[in-house]
Amino acid sequence: GSDSVRRIQPGDVALLCLTNSECKLFAKAFQKKGIPVTYKNDDFSMQTEIQLVITLLKFMVNASNKKTRAELLRLLDDQSTTELLNNRLAYLNSKLDEEQDLWQEEHPLIVKLLNFRRMSSGLSVSDLTKRLVYGLWLFDVVCKWGEADMRQQNLYTLCDLVAQYDSRCEQMGLGASVSGFINYLSYVKIDVKIDNTANAVKVLTYHGSKGLEWNYVILSSLE
Repeated sequence: GSDSVRRIQPGDVALLCLTNSECKLFAKAFQKKGIPVTYKNDDFSMQTEIQLVITLLKFMVNASNKKTRAELLRLLDDQSTTELLNNRLAYLNSKLDEEQDLWQEEHPLIVKLLNFRRMSSGLSVSDLTKRLVYGLWLFDVVCKWGEADMRQQNLYTLCDLVAQYDSRCEQMGLGASVSGFINYLSYVKIDVKIDNTANAVKVLTYHGSKGLEWNYVILSSLE
């Protein structure tokens, strides 16, 4: 065998804290230094990747909503809020006599999503959500925003949650809907686990570290 020593990788290291709020502070500090990190974030439904899927679901229900279109262009086409607002005002000023509001109707992203919507009609909320996540390659999209491992894990968790929602509605004899699923996300207890296989520093609480092992462990908040 080789006598060479492997350099320490981010995935070899864990940092343990007393509280989730401390975990978030340490994780943000690692991110600022460009160090890969994964941590348990309790604000699940407010994460950008989850908001993206929620906005896409809203578009599938009502493609003409201009606020939804603007949010998708901001998230997927890197347009700033100011750019979108100015574009919207310019359109309204130039189309005062038109009855139909076709703002951004010919934008390539909107055209793509409209076609996707037509091909996805009649799907259950669970199947529609999974079709959006996998069919639009969202696992690749969210990697561009940093914290790739955490964001991708959140998408997997979302797919599990929508399946649970559909099953729950079926058991209770309720009709499943996009609005019902969005509301479900606002109150369901979500057990977000960190991805211990990711090559990133793991930041978690002492309690959350039970049963897990790493080559190097940093203990914080011991005073």
